Amino acid sequence: MAVRGYGSRWRWVTMSGGGSGWWWRSTPINVDQRLRGRLLDAYPVSAYRVILPYGRITKSARILPVSIEIEVASSFPADKVFKVFSDFDNIAPKVNPDVFKSIETIEGNGGVGTIKIFTFGDAIPFTSGKYKVDAIDTSNFSYNYSFFEGDSLMGILDSINHHIKVIPTNGGSIFKQTVVYNCKGNDKPSEDILKAEKEIYEKTYKAIEAYVIMTSVSIEIEVPSSFPADKVFKVFSDFDNIAPKVNPAVFKSIETVEGNGGVGTVKIFTFGDAVPFTSGKYKVDVIDTSSFSYNYSFFEGDCLMGILDSINHHIKVVPTDGGSIFKQTVIYNCKGSDKPSEEVLKAEKEIYEKTYKAIEAYDISN
Repeated sequence: MAVRGYGSRWRWVTMSGGGSGWWWRSTPINVDQRLRGRLLDAYPVSAYRVILPYGRITKSARILPVSIEIEVASSFPADKVFKVFSDFDNIAPKVNPDVFKSIETIEGNGGVGTIKIFTFGDAIPFTSGKYKVDAIDTSNFSYNYSFFEGDSLMGILDSINHHIKVIPTNGGSIFKQTVVYNCKGNDKPSEDILKAEKEIYEKTYKAIEAYVIMTSVSIEIEVPSSFPADKVFKVFSDFDNIAPKVNPAVFKSIETVEGNGGVGTVKIFTFGDAVPFTSGKYKVDVIDTSSFSYNYSFFEGDCLMGILDSINHHIKVVPTDGGSIFKQTVIYNCKGSDKPSEEVLKAEKEIYEKTYKAIEAYDISN
């Protein structure tokens, strides 16, 4: 129902809904101020729209979204869980291929505004969905994205918003995800669909954690700097040119073989005589200059030692009162039970620490 007015003459419109359209019938009526007030009191604005003369007051119907809440407890600290989630695009298709056939970046550099496409597996009644990254806050372990196109919207949704946050706890952390389904009209996803989607995400996150526990080892690198975070990140952005100059025994050369330097760019490391490997190819996964973070993954080469699927590097420069801290997590994803030795892990950690200190010294002198 709505009441539309022109001066003191009003039109009573009775509205009925069915399917995806609306139809109405109307009868001119005269109402005074008191009747208008009674109409507003009698019909809740959550269900109807009432427009008063001259557009002085408008009360509109609200189509409320529906949502689901997902919580998965972890024994890992929040920063580690968030780093693992940052590699969701690569891990999810491995641990749950029936749901996530592939997740690919089609526009952007991995930061806010990046557009990706989900291609769903055989267990899902949809084929694909496009989403945009809305927010990334690595300091608070939060990540928001929104599906805006694809049959995953089921023809009844304008969008699906995902709000993700990892919350530290005494024993580890809790992965929390709120999924908000923004409906076009009165039609909403069924309870069965909501339940199924919740179970899918819970199952996938638990599988990802199990995958990481079983198939990976990692090292943590921290190098404090007297320079502010933005300057350190800017210097790191020139790593390809500076590293072979300051540590040629390790980094003989770093060359781009595909791409323009953004997300998806493929580069090749050619190692020097101090390293027992010849080369390795890696792909740029994420660049977020606003939060001083950069992720890349080795996927090919003898640096994988024949026992690794990939090596993920998560880099972040954290501001401090006296300057900043360069932090790097290196995750070695194993094919099977064989893992890099403690000696190899220790040597790689020392190499990166030495190189970053040398890069800072180079920048000071130049």
